[in-house]
Amino acid sequence: MESSLAAGFETPLVEMIAVAAVVVGVIVAFIAYYVRRRNVEQRRHAREDAQRYHELVQQCGLTPSEESVVGTLVQHLRRNTARHVLLQNQGVFNQAATLALEDGEISASQVSALRVKLGFTGKPVGMRPQSSVELPPGAALLIQKPRRAPVHAQVIEAQSDALRVCLDGPDTPLTDGSFVHVVYQNDAGVFEFDSAVLLRDGEEVQLQHAEEISGVQLRSHFRREIRIPVYVCSATCSDEAALSEFIDIGGGGASLENPGKRFSTGDTVELSFHPDGKRALNLIATVVRTSRSGAVLHVKYGNIRESSRDRVYRLLFNPPERE
Repeated sequence: MESSLAAGFETPLVEMIAVAAVVVGVIVAFIAYYVRRRNVEQRRHAREDAQRYHELVQQCGLTPSEESVVGTLVQHLRRNTARHVLLQNQGVFNQAATLALEDGEISASQVSALRVKLGFTGKPVGMRPQSSVELPPGAALLIQKPRRAPVHAQVIEAQSDALRVCLDGPDTPLTDGSFVHVVYQNDAGVFEFDSAVLLRDGEEVQLQHAEEISGVQLRSHFRREIRIPVYVCSATCSDEAALSEFIDIGGGGASLENPGKRFSTGDTVELSFHPDGKRALNLIATVVRTSRSGAVLHVKYGNIRESSRDRVYRLLFNPPERE
């Protein structure tokens, strides 16, 4: 009786072990198949990536030294990002270049030259430029030499070794070797970078490329001589606005003619003008001083919204043509 009972238990146990062995075998076979397929796919992707990478290297005409820079950038790609994507996707390139520059593994000039070779010129990713190479042709610039008034210029094109720009006129204080501060504005804001004049030929200047561009935090220090009409009246009492004209204007203040020598130092005035051909812009300002025997007012804006300051700032880059 006992032996039959033991045999009854042994049979299910053997069957359970056999079933478990089959299940384990199936799982192991599935894992082996998955690993094999994954390795096959990885090798296929690697071959395709290598083929596409070499095709792009030939298309772009990269030199061995430029390929070496690419190799450095590849080390900063996110995991599972194919290296040929670095040569096609400007956003991926920017991310890798930022990390490589921060680590000091490559120079800014190497990155700028490679950008041009890859065709990443004149079109920033989004609205915020990361490199001077990304400034579009025709973009307006303000170029300032230390302790000198800013010079108006326009981008011609980005070359591998320099940014070509055209100055507003020949009588400007920019000479070969001059260190300059460059300001650029678009719909996303105002941006600045440091550069140097590599070569000047008349009104054309070649500027050193910059791979570090930041947003302007203080926008009150740039001014431009400009002549556009402005209506001015007292901000503290009701009187009729008088037609005047700006002499110069900036992000923090302006100079304008004093109509009838009506206003004096300390007065609070309201200025109304059209900086961009759109709706009128009204600003409250304080007369900080007068000059030319009271004929000219020098005013400082009060609390001004950044959106209003941006409209004034756009006027510095794109002044209206005088009739």
